[in-house]
Amino acid sequence: MAEPAFETARDPREIHQRVLDVTGRALMTREFDAFSAHFHLPQQVDSFDGLILVETPERLRQLFDGICTYYRDQGVTELVRTSLEASFQRPDKINCTHESRLLRGNTLVNAPFCAFSVLIWTETGWKVSFSQYAIADAPVLNVALTGNTRSGAPTS
Repeated sequence: MAEPAFETARDPREIHQRVLDVTGRALMTREFDAFSAHFHLPQQVDSFDGLILVETPERLRQLFDGICTYYRDQGVTELVRTSLEASFQRPDKINCTHESRLLRGNTLVNAPFCAFSVLIWTETGWKVSFSQYAIADAPVLNVALTGNTRSGAPTS
């Protein structure tokens, strides 16, 4: 079965899963352009390490590189992200949650974690406009999500 086009998908969870799949592949293959095409700027990214405002493609690239570096350093071989819930708040806005599992072979790198995101419809398709991550046992990943550079944190 072919993947639904963003423009024709009607189910918010289907739309959300498609965004997760495309951006997840981009993270694992370090393809920034494929990743950034699904993010609206400016946007806020929130984690246990703080809240940041991502206003420029350069800042988004910094976060992308930090996350990719974390995955590489941890030996992540597979990223499994699953939409748990998604609902239209308006015809052009979807609130959604997903679970992420980072695997090294068959072993979890850290406990699965959840995120809340807001997708908005733009003239170029559905894009992430806000994300909030709840990652309790991976402080270096939280640092990567804020772009901070403290000891042990990715600095790419």
